[in-house]
Amino acid sequence: MEILLEILMGVYCLQVIGVLIGNRMNRRKTAAGGEAPPLSIVVAARNEEKNIRSCLESLLHQDFEDYEIILVDDRSTDQTGAIAREMKPVSSRLTLLRLDQNRSGLTGKQNALHQGILRSKGEIILVMDSDCVALPSWASRMAQAIASGKDLVFGITRIRPIRSFWNKFEALELNFLFTIAVGLARWGFPGSCMGNNLAFRKESYLLVGGFPAMGRQLTEDFVLLQRFSQAGMRWTAESDTPTVTTKPSETFAQ
Repeated sequence: MEILLEILMGVYCLQVIGVLIGNRMNRRKTAAGGEAPPLSIVVAARNEEKNIRSCLESLLHQDFEDYEIILVDDRSTDQTGAIAREMKPVSSRLTLLRLDQNRSGLTGKQNALHQGILRSKGEIILVMDSDCVALPSWASRMAQAIASGKDLVFGITRIRPIRSFWNKFEALELNFLFTIAVGLARWGFPGSCMGNNLAFRKESYLLVGGFPAMGRQLTEDFVLLQRFSQAGMRWTAESDTPTVTTKPSETFAQ
């Protein structure tokens, strides 16, 4: 057991060193950003009445100029759609798309996101989950990273608020997973990413076939990253500061 713990600690230390070195390399590579083109934020939601208001409010207060928000209501049976419709008059940026069926052969989330992307007008697509909240700088930072010459960028998400011991454990685990993902990304290996904090060029997404080309996948975000990498497209991690937060699980079973 002691030998195993020593091995695990050694691996972790190597990952941390890799992230630190990789961050320095990444800053040198992406310091000169260009002007970001218009973007579309696509959010898929199903029975998210507890979270959808805070999610949309955070997206409506981004410090980016030219953007739209497309909320895809995927067959919700609660008040998700009603709450979104209440918020629609607040901003012309918000577009609501209701799906009543899914015959695509994809998961509900894959299909909802794909339909939203097809409906979008922006050159850059940002994807966030409906139970998340974005900082005001999220869209501008992700768009700048794309404009610096990337086809896909994934960011870091943190768990907030933390109210219990199990929340702390969950937050620690998520931080560790992102440490691994960012460390691997800095060395050019598509190890992982999370679809609740993701940006990519719409043209590039369509070139690799999008979600329909990968078939039904429960880890559609990771598979999308792999497809971008396999196609020789440019990608990276935007990891200087977490810009999206997600709620912790409410129960230990979750």
